[in-house]
Amino acid sequence: MNAPIGAVAVIAALRLLAESRDTGARGLDLTGAITVTAGLSALELGVLQTPAHGWGSARALVPMGAGVLALGVFVLVQARFARAPLMPLRIFRARSVSGALLVQFLLGAAGFALWYFLSLHMQQVLRYSALQAGLAFLPHTLAVVVAAKATPWLAGRVGLRPLLATGALVSAAGFAWQAVVTPESGLLAGIVLPGVLVTGGLGLTSAPIAMTATAGAAPGEAGLVSGILNSARQVGGSLGLAALTTLAAAPTGAPTSGYALAFWACAGLVTAGAVAVLALPRASKDRP
Repeated sequence: MNAPIGAVAVIAALRLLAESRDTGARGLDLTGAITVTAGLSALELGVLQTPAHGWGSARALVPMGAGVLALGVFVLVQARFARAPLMPLRIFRARSVSGALLVQFLLGAAGFALWYFLSLHMQQVLRYSALQAGLAFLPHTLAVVVAAKATPWLAGRVGLRPLLATGALVSAAGFAWQAVVTPESGLLAGIVLPGVLVTGGLGLTSAPIAMTATAGAAPGEAGLVSGILNSARQVGGSLGLAALTTLAAAPTGAPTSGYALAFWACAGLVTAGAVAVLALPRASKDRP
């Protein structure tokens, strides 16, 4: 289904977007790109080995150790050697940037897991077909759209920090509800309503995180901060899903016990994200 959507996007881009170029010369931080990619990949590979081999096994510890080492080299390159660093470390001096990245990482770690574990629950426990599971996700998607549309109106009345914390707590309540559902809970109470709370809450957080982070960026670095913010969501989601998959595989009983444990962990991660909102400045006007 994504192929025709992509084709329409390409045609629309060619017809509607004006060409622009960056006149400033900027080199390619190849060393930084290689070390950060290798570090994150090795770290995730090590985490994914833990269900089969355990956290203390060489198959898990060696790639995780190599990943941490590569990420350490990446930070060193960014701080000392890169002429045009992929991720200038100075941007983290702004509380609005570093705080928003922390919140985004925690929310991303939990958010990606919802679709994964709920898909397994519906198809392996409830015996839904792939099409039925996909249709059951439609209310979740609509909740994201409605929440995102309401965000500008709500942000103008309650402020970014309260809205961000509220969205995270609503999502945490949805994860906690999802953790206690049983196969007998039914579609509405077992899938739709808790999922709408999760996705609606996360939908309320998306724009406030981006607005807070970019408001703290220096002039000309809003695009860089936006890219790093998106990376924090992706990295948090991939590492979080790898760890939560390991956690869900730990119980030896029914699959639902493992899914419940993963959902409880997601509730904890999102609640930690709500607490991390306190690290953000009250007014998003600080500069690096």
